[in-house]
Amino acid sequence: MTDATGKSSPGAVEESNPGPPDTVWLLSEVKNSGGVRENKTFAYALRGEVLNAGENKETGKLLQQKATFDPEVFFNIILPPIIFSAGYSMKRRHFFKNFGAIFTFAILGSTISVLVVAAICFAFTRLMPALAFTFNDCLFFGAIISSTDPVTILAVFHDIRVDVTLHALVFGESALNDAVAIVFANSVQSYAYYRKGEAFDTTAFFKAFGNFFSVFLGSASIGAALGSATALLTKFTRLADFPLLETALFVLMSYSTFLIAEAAELTGIVAVLFCGIFQAHYTYNNLSRESQDHSKFSFELLSFLAENFIFCYIGVSMFTFPYHYWSIPFIMVAFLAVILGRICNIYPLSALLNLGRKRKIPLNFQHMIFFSGLKGAISCEFLQYGPILC
Repeated sequence: MTDATGKSSPGAVEESNPGPPDTVWLLSEVKNSGGVRENKTFAYALRGEVLNAGENKETGKLLQQKATFDPEVFFNIILPPIIFSAGYSMKRRHFFKNFGAIFTFAILGSTISVLVVAAICFAFTRLMPALAFTFNDCLFFGAIISSTDPVTILAVFHDIRVDVTLHALVFGESALNDAVAIVFANSVQSYAYYRKGEAFDTTAFFKAFGNFFSVFLGSASIGAALGSATALLTKFTRLADFPLLETALFVLMSYSTFLIAEAAELTGIVAVLFCGIFQAHYTYNNLSRESQDHSKFSFELLSFLAENFIFCYIGVSMFTFPYHYWSIPFIMVAFLAVILGRICNIYPLSALLNLGRKRKIPLNFQHMIFFSGLKGAISCEFLQYGPILC
């Protein structure tokens, strides 16, 4: 808990929070470029405990330091290749053929899942006063835990050659779902920032609601625009005569999408996902044969290495992350909430979609989509580095 100056209130922290706050908001008066003083708010995120020279000699502390890296590295370097590869690897014809169903599961379904998880977790925390979670905290937890990462499922699908419609639904939902989860988590944090007091704030709600759609649509537009620009550039120039330059330009244009969206205070993850989709649909056919092979292999390799690094890091951080608080009852309730949220997402929406689909989603497909919504590396990283999203 902090006051207007950003200083901690020791008594309040000791009562409601066993450790330091994740984020400190500091209101300060600064001079702008014209020399005029104006009020600005700065957010400082917790990076960890500062250890003195004596403590650094302890093996446990050294291991903790070695196994911790800046969350900016994850969101700016490791995550973009994973998301771009998801969009770039989509089977275009089947993806756009099931576009409506994929968007329904990814956006409306994710919203249902978030609300169900938040409601169950909040109801449980009312029965356990020791877990001082607000409904906003539970919404944030629901947003980040609703991110799906069915890497293993898709690998099995590829080996046994499952139905292309099922593959498109699972793969398309998982790709869009990660981006939606990030934007939803940002919107929850925006509501907490705009809200005045502890009661429900209608104005803050609509601001956060508008922030969700403006950020998502704006980021998607940037990704689509730069993907289309790359397609035009490769179509009307002779870059195909220089495969190395063509591949380098393709990679740089794709990553610049992420940077431009972040510079515009939007979400680079959504932008790079839609850039990948447009690159696959338009740019890929304009590339030379060498650049097609190089780009496909390079992004698949980067995505595979990034995901394996995250899984390895999660395994180590389970023993070194300094602020773990284990609550077995809450963990069990969270498992139940995630399962119920997934059920409320898949089965009702599948029944609704089947009313207007010529090729229905059969019940066995619905079971596979339900079980493929496993929580993986992305959700775990969001949980550890949630404050960096705000």
